[in-house]
Parts: sequence; structure tokens; C-alpha cells
Amino acid sequence: MDNESDKPDDKLDALAVVGMAGRFPGADSIDQLWQNLTAGKETLTTFTDEQLLAAGISAELVAD
Repeated sequence: MDNESDKPDDKLDALAVVGMAGRFPGADSIDQLWQNLTAGKETLTTFTDEQLLAAGISAELVAD
């Protein structure tokens, strides 16, 4: 730390900008996602074989 600007205290003024985007089951926003996670809420959906077949998924893939 040969330079005055290299003092450890100067690092306290650092700034980080972090963003997050996505689509998550059971959450219309990132805030709702975090609320679901902290509440331990299960938001996954399980589809029946009939629903998958009706959606155009092949019978071979459904059976896998």
C-alpha cells in the first residue's frame, strides 16, 4: 500500500449493482420468489401423463 488511495478504508466506498430476472413457478416477481423461498413454500407443478400427452409431449418421452 504505497499509495494514499490504496488504504483499506477506501474500499468502504465501493458499490456493487446486482440485478436478477427470471420466470419462476408460483411467483410473479422476484420479491414473490424470495417470499416463497423464505416461507418454504413448494411452488413446483407436477403434470399427469395425460396432461403431457395433451400438450404434445411424445409418449416415449412421457414414459421415460
